[in-house]
Amino acid sequence: MRFYLTCICLLIGSLALTSQELSDEVKSVYNFNSTDRFIHVWDSLEQSGHGVFQNPVGEWLAPAEYFYEQAKLNQDTLTLQKLDYPLAIVYHTLALYEKCIPLLVKLLEQRELLSEKRYQYAILKLEEAYRRTGNLKEAIPLRKQRIEAGFDHSFWEIYAEADLFTEAIKDFKHSVEFPAQGWNRMVYFMDLASLYKENGDYDSAIYYYDKAYEDGQYIMARVEYDGKSPYTESNKHYWTAYSRGMIGQVLVAQGNYEPAIPLLIKDIEVSKTIHEVDNTLNKRLDLAECFIHLGDLPRAASYIDTVKNLLGNRGWLTTKLRLLEVEAEYFYETEQYGNAAKYLKEFNKLNDSLNELSNRNNLIAMTTLLDSDQQRAILAEQKLEIEKSNSIKKVQNNQLNLLISGIVILVLVIVVLFLNYKQKLNSKLEAERKLEQKEIFLRELHHRIKNNLQITSGLLQLQADKSKDDFVNSALRESKGRIRSMALIHNLLIGDNSISSVSLKKYIEELVELVEAGLGQPKDTRVTTSIEDLEVSGELAVPLGLIINEILTNSYKYAFDSSPGEISIRFYKGEHGGETLEIRDNGKGFPEHFSIEKSNSLGMQLITMLCGQIRAKLNIFSDHGAVYVIQLNEG
Repeated sequence: MRFYLTCICLLIGSLALTSQELSDEVKSVYNFNSTDRFIHVWDSLEQSGHGVFQNPVGEWLAPAEYFYEQAKLNQDTLTLQKLDYPLAIVYHTLALYEKCIPLLVKLLEQRELLSEKRYQYAILKLEEAYRRTGNLKEAIPLRKQRIEAGFDHSFWEIYAEADLFTEAIKDFKHSVEFPAQGWNRMVYFMDLASLYKENGDYDSAIYYYDKAYEDGQYIMARVEYDGKSPYTESNKHYWTAYSRGMIGQVLVAQGNYEPAIPLLIKDIEVSKTIHEVDNTLNKRLDLAECFIHLGDLPRAASYIDTVKNLLGNRGWLTTKLRLLEVEAEYFYETEQYGNAAKYLKEFNKLNDSLNELSNRNNLIAMTTLLDSDQQRAILAEQKLEIEKSNSIKKVQNNQLNLLISGIVILVLVIVVLFLNYKQKLNSKLEAERKLEQKEIFLRELHHRIKNNLQITSGLLQLQADKSKDDFVNSALRESKGRIRSMALIHNLLIGDNSISSVSLKKYIEELVELVEAGLGQPKDTRVTTSIEDLEVSGELAVPLGLIINEILTNSYKYAFDSSPGEISIRFYKGEHGGETLEIRDNGKGFPEHFSIEKSNSLGMQLITMLCGQIRAKLNIFSDHGAVYVIQLNEG
């Protein structure tokens, strides 16, 4: 009797639900008056080839969730199976990856219920969801499975997700067939351009985006073209505008703001016509940066507010990171230094988290994909090339950062003086408050640089430990030493009272300890220092530290045989007001007829380059050992 009463209650509840009038939100523009109507519309649009999301994807969310919950309430297993796929795709398109992943896993576990087309799409979307949430450990097996099934044929997207862009470019060019013309060639150029953009090769990126734009113009001007489909017909205007918008994004990265603006605005306008949200958010942030630098702060604020409203709880972490960066920049320009420091802290926190995830994915990608001797050799060669160029790039980047910091401090001092003149005591107190907030801002900046250098040093150590090639191992460890000498500067700038200069004596003494620790203090060699306690700018300390690092390393490695040695470091003021750095050892000295100009040693080349950057005069000779004399600021 109880069983029959239960059935009657369920039947009455079901009738009440089906007879209840659906809300306008659930009906959507497609007039979804029932679950069957919803499934029919979805299947029809999918089979037509025009794509399901001809209207905003948000039009599908409320109906899909409503009918899914009703099926769960009614314990209707068959209807739930029919709704799993549409709901998963809607969640994926809205970047709600935490919700879409369980549904896609469930679908693939019941492969027999999926058509071949839906199975291919489901496994693709699950891989994308894992990649976009940084879970390469789960994404890589799915990519291998898709390659074995013939659905794909390369790993370049995986490499790109792990920030191995050089490897991604090589794999793309090797694995992706170059189309003769038409739609596929436009997509080919677009993908290749994006890899070059992420790798920092902006000239190549612009070149290939222009190629993609030319193919887009070709497609739009013709009724027939290779690769034509309902999808391409409804999206060709978007991709053509997108290629120009990406050139605008590259121009922003290069600091060319005015020519970027019309390209970005056009891209956003066309993106809106197909309800593409992700692209419009990123391009609005680029426009906000343009208007910040051009001084139109109200317009920048408008774009920032629009992005915050549209982003919501979507899982686009890189977009959130970019938003925090632009907000910090906006508040700094509007002299709201407290808010600027707050958003910079949030940016650093998220950026450190993403960097940690990126480093972990980097190692996962290298250990799971680069498992052949040939691929390991390619990676080793790539790493050596990167390290050779990174030493120069690191010095230039640090000099640029220090120059920017110096300009900012100078502007702040001028503001303080002006406020003192205009407002006397009250203005002076306000200026001191701003100066304190600015110091916090700069300390956060140095902290971020130091953390990034330490992460890079750690990666080099991991690679050195992993490498069985003595030459590669030595090159990686030497590069690690150079990076640690630069990180030491930022660590001292954070810890000392001054954020613009450091104690040269303290810096050199700590640098010597770092070099000794890195080399294991070989052969009982003793280092003595005689350094005047001078304060020097970070701009000068960085190249000096790299020079000392190279000379000490050379002396430890080549100056002495089996006997203990001695190295002395002196830094003193010359007779004419300039400073002199002198480093000498009592080892074998330089070979006869040695010329630093003809030397193939990377260390010697770095010493010469760095002396040129700080306009110092370099003199080397043998005098009971090797002697390096570097004269600065001669009057």
